[in-house]
Amino acid sequence: MARPKKDESLRKGKQISIRFSETDYTKIAESAKKQNTTVTDYLRDRSVHGKVETTLQIIADPEEVKKAARELSGILINLQQISKYYNTGGTYSQAMQDAIRGATDDVLTMLAVLKKMAGEGIGNFKTSVQ
Repeated sequence: MARPKKDESLRKGKQISIRFSETDYTKIAESAKKQNTTVTDYLRDRSVHGKVETTLQIIADPEEVKKAARELSGILINLQQISKYYNTGGTYSQAMQDAIRGATDDVLTMLAVLKKMAGEGIGNFKTSVQ
């Protein structure tokens, strides 16, 4: 049985031949790879739309995300309590300064953990979640 024919509007019947230097092709291939697409699709999208839209799948462990959220929530509660202490006339002490430094360090650590969980993606990507 023969394969069904595509709708006329979906067919790609026109072909363009173009030559690149090795350097230019390497740049294009690297850009296509970064966009997670083929060189052909990359060039087609760039020539027709002037940009490339990419779909990435981000898969995260829900338990790990919940754990990070709980830890971050605890840190933020501690910072809120410190803020309330100062706003209600509390005196500034070395212990409070140490608590603020500790909470700040914890926030920075949590940001590093969240970056690791999210990856180091750069740019404006469309995402789909499974």
